[in-house]
Amino acid sequence: CGRFARGLHKVSHVSWGTYSDAMCYDGQLHCNAHANNMVVLAPQDGKNKVAQAPDQFLAFLDLDMAFGTDDFLDTWGTKKVGKSKEEFDDLLKKENVNFMEVLVGADANLGVPVTAQAYVRGFSDEVKLLQSILYDALMLGYRRAYFDDEDCFLAPFDEAQHTLSYHFIRLALIKMANFVA
Repeated sequence: CGRFARGLHKVSHVSWGTYSDAMCYDGQLHCNAHANNMVVLAPQDGKNKVAQAPDQFLAFLDLDMAFGTDDFLDTWGTKKVGKSKEEFDDLLKKENVNFMEVLVGADANLGVPVTAQAYVRGFSDEVKLLQSILYDALMLGYRRAYFDDEDCFLAPFDEAQHTLSYHFIRLALIKMANFVA
C-alpha cells in the first residue's frame, strides 16, 4: 500500500481522489484512499504472467476520481480549477493520513461490510491483540515504503514466509466471504 501511495503521490504527484462534494459535511473531504480500493493479487506461481514485484500482495483499484494539480476541479466550493503546489501537497498529506488510518482500522471505511462489523468487534482479546500486532507491522511496512523511512523495521523478503502469508490472506478472505457489503 505504501509503495503504491508513494508512486501516486511522490512520483506522479496525483491524488487518488480527495475533495469536497455534496455528500460531505462542511470541512469534510471525500477520500478515495481506503482499504477496499486495494485487491489481493493472484500468487506468482509460474502460470501467472502479471508483471509485479515478487513481494507484492496487492494492487490498486478505482482511479476514476484521480487528478493532478492542474486537473483539480472544485465542484462544491469555489468552482476553481487547479490548486497551488502548496494546496495540492497539503491535500496529498491528508490523503496519505487517511489511507494510513483506514489501513489500521481507525476509520469507518476500512473495507469491512456493515453486516460483519459486529462480528469483528466480537473477536476475543487474543485475536484483537494479534490484530493490533498485524496493524503495527502493516504500518511499519507502509511508512517504510511511503516515506523511505529506514527507522521503520522491515524484515527481509523471504519467499517461504511470503507464500505462507499469502495462504493466510486467502484464509481470511474465505472466512469473510459470507459477509456481503
